Amino acid sequence: MVMRSRYTEDALSLAIGRGITRYVILGAGLDSFAFRRRDLTTAVQVFEIDHPASQQWKQQRLRELGIDRPSNLTFLPIDFEKQTLTDGIREGGYPLDQPAFFSWLGVTQYLTREVVLSTLKQVAALASGTEISFTFVVPPSLLAGDDQRIFAMSAAATAARSEPWISFFEPAELASHLKELGFTRVEHFSPADANVRYYAGRGDGLCAPGHEHVMLAKVG
Repeated sequence: MVMRSRYTEDALSLAIGRGITRYVILGAGLDSFAFRRRDLTTAVQVFEIDHPASQQWKQQRLRELGIDRPSNLTFLPIDFEKQTLTDGIREGGYPLDQPAFFSWLGVTQYLTREVVLSTLKQVAALASGTEISFTFVVPPSLLAGDDQRIFAMSAAATAARSEPWISFFEPAELASHLKELGFTRVEHFSPADANVRYYAGRGDGLCAPGHEHVMLAKVG
């Protein structure tokens, strides 16, 4: 979980260097970016998108803990069973004509393929320069050894919480879908890539599990 956020925020930093001033977090949950990166308060507007009930609970906990909301943070409640992403952010006052960096981490495996691809299609239709970093889970048939065991344990744990994994994507197939949807640049960041970039030289043997991958895609 730390690795996927690190990769995404590294990519966001590069986007900010290119002039991006908006960061949209889909399925934000307990994401803490706006609270951790107070140095970006005047440089980046942060939009957290999540189910209305989840956002209400998060904001209540922040108040209970005495944590002030950063001035650059906007909560955009969206119920995807009733609204599309485009309609939800438009109604929330998000400027659709300006590019942004989106993150969508740890979510796609809980949604149908149709919903995942529909959401990505809506992002691809946004302003040129828009980017998205998102995670996905590969089919277990692509895994072996310990990776298959970890996949099975992780899937069983979420299913026990009534949150089963229902969608899996083969990396090359997904990259092809992204290009068909209109993304012009697609980067697949695999666990093997993560092990080289982030885990090399560790003395404890920790490495990235093989089932969760990341895609970075850009519009225009």
